[in-house]
Order: sequence, then C-alpha cells, then structure tokens
Amino acid sequence: MRRIRKVMILFACVMSLWGCANVYDNENKSYDSMKNEIEKNKSMNICVISASKHDGMWGYSAGASGIVIGKGANGYYALTANHVVDKKKTKFLIMTVFDPDLHEYREKHPDMKITSVGEYYDRFPVAQVVYTNQKEDLAILYFETKEELAIADISKDNPQKGDCVITVGTYSDKNEKFYESIGKIKKDEMVSFVTDDQFGETQVFQHSAFTAAGFSGGGVYNSEMKLVGMNIGGGTNILGGFKYSAMIPC
Repeated sequence: MRRIRKVMILFACVMSLWGCANVYDNENKSYDSMKNEIEKNKSMNICVISASKHDGMWGYSAGASGIVIGKGANGYYALTANHVVDKKKTKFLIMTVFDPDLHEYREKHPDMKITSVGEYYDRFPVAQVVYTNQKEDLAILYFETKEELAIADISKDNPQKGDCVITVGTYSDKNEKFYESIGKIKKDEMVSFVTDDQFGETQVFQHSAFTAAGFSGGGVYNSEMKLVGMNIGGGTNILGGFKYSAMIPC
C-alpha cells in the first residue's frame, strides 16, 4: 500500500512538473513571437533627448522614451510622459531607430572632435510640445522627419492580470536607446503611483517587464502588438533592485 502511495505521489509530481514545463514553453513561444513582432515595428518607438544650455554650452541628456501615435502633414505625433518634458529652457530632440548612436556616428566621422558633439545632436529634429496633462502625466509632441515610422495601434481594452507584455525604452545606465524587456501584468486593478511629489498621484497598472531610468514615456505592448500603456516609473526593493514597473493604461 505504501509503495502504491509513493508511486501515486511520484506520478503527481511528474505531472505537475510537466504542466509547469508546458506553461514555461508556451510563455517562451509567446515572448519569442512578441520579440519578433516588436522588431518589425520598432520604429513606432522614439528616444526623447533633452538639450539645455549652461554657461553658453549645450548639454544633452541620455534620453527618455516616447511612442508614435499619429501622422501629420510633414511629421508625427508622439506620446510621452509629462515629467519628461516639464523642463524650462530646454529643447527636445527626437531620435528614431534609423539614427546612429553617438558611438556609431563617431566611427563614421573619425575627424569629429570630442568637443563638437553638437554637430551630432544638430541632426535630430526639435519637437514641439503640443499638449500636456500634469495630473495624468501625459504629453504629446510633434516632430518632422523624412523617415517612414510605424504608428502604434492603441488597444481599446485594459490588460488583465497575467497578460504577457513587452516594453521598449531608453535604458540610460547602459546607454541603449531602444531596449526591450518582457513581463506580465501583475494585478487586475489599478493602484496609485507618484512619480514626483509635484505631480501628485496617478492611477497605474503594475507589470514585471524591467524598466529603469530613461523608460518614462515608453510603450507597453500586448501579444497582439497593441499599445496597452505607457511607462511612467517603477518600484524597487530595499536593496534598490527592480521590483515592478508602473504604466498608465491606454
């Protein structure tokens, strides 16, 4: 009898592990499919670089993020976080996936002096801030470019707990402009989140796709490549490690 019980327990464990393996395999396939699709449509993501003048010299940020949501006569409209553009005496430059980063540009222009990085940044279009909403931490930019960019398809439904998502944004610490990460929606309900005391609380969904400084304004997409939200921040554990990301739902 004991032997039969042990066999049954062993069988149950094997079936449980097999079920977990199937779930894991299905998730991996889903993530692989999402990565392939985001690569095809990566141009719907932009990098927003802040440029400001100090003592007569221009300084440039590592960049934040944005999402192309519409097309105008000569350019595009893009969504980003209000706190990304809430800066005085600053112009906002738009970098697309078709633009070389500074390292690549220097390799193609070996005569470029270290002190003349302005010639690199002067290539980028200057965006106009055409709408801001401080309470919801939203802003819309307009910029002109000759490049053909993809336009995000906005979801009409909120995501559900457990939904797979992929996000694209500027990973400032690694100096990567269009970094991808994958994860899941953590809860069905929205929670309050504060990016900065001056902006107050915003209602957000939490997800587990990694984000860091520079991802603010970046898009969060579901398995159908529809835009379900925009990142505005995240939470860390007591050691300062990544805990969750916070997005405003579409």
